[in-house]
Amino acid sequence: QAVQDGAVRFFVVREIGPTSFVLKGEDSGRTFRLQIGEQQTCSCRTSSELCIHLFFAMLKIYRIPPENPIVWQVSLLDDEVNQILTGRLQRQAQAGAGAKAKPARNQQRVERRPVEDVCPICYDDMDPDDCLVYCTQGCGNNMHGACMKVWASHHKEKLTCPMCRTDWGPLVLPRAAERKRRPPPGPVVHSTVQCSACSQEPLQGTRYQCTSCPCFNLCGACFQDPFIHTHHPFHSLVRPGAAPAAAERAGAASAGLTGLRIGGRPSGP
Repeated sequence: QAVQDGAVRFFVVREIGPTSFVLKGEDSGRTFRLQIGEQQTCSCRTSSELCIHLFFAMLKIYRIPPENPIVWQVSLLDDEVNQILTGRLQRQAQAGAGAKAKPARNQQRVERRPVEDVCPICYDDMDPDDCLVYCTQGCGNNMHGACMKVWASHHKEKLTCPMCRTDWGPLVLPRAAERKRRPPPGPVVHSTVQCSACSQEPLQGTRYQCTSCPCFNLCGACFQDPFIHTHHPFHSLVRPGAAPAAAERAGAASAGLTGLRIGGRPSGP
């Protein structure tokens, strides 16, 4: 749900192949490499469960409806992979991805295509009023100026178009692309996480995860309770996909193990 609602955003900074991508989080410098297929893998994963980066690929890159069970599968058959790739290739063909556009009359630049599809980097919708740039030497396709800046930061040796791979040349952004900010996002939602104490699901706001018990998570209110799971340290994740940071608990040290509660219930008499 967080991916669909835009509460969490990722940028595709490299497409290794039709089933393999490198993503970068909007609020994190970390990159994540994922692979779709017989084994759904992501460099962020420490368990067999699907991660938000794989959900991003299914829902945004491949545009599979969320009610389709393929979205939730940890392994895909060859026929299912072919079905996913066929749908994506058809959409790319309709958008003219990879095709050379015609140069405008008496100009060296190609004609700009209409703004009709999603940005090929963040996979969000585009609006003609957005700060957009387009491939002037190859396909003529549009993308968000701010997203192209992220793409360029990962292709410093040779900057090419994310769609047709034509040499981009120097990146010149509209001034508005530097100034324009996205509207404030709604509350951060960890769509697949439940608070282990109060059972809030999905967990909203900062997620606090036990470093010794990876399946034990707390919401902000329960993390401040000095009697819940104080025997292990925690780290915080401000949003899905963000880099974990050490989290300190006020009063936890003085509370010790006295009256310790696990899952919100006193463990003692």
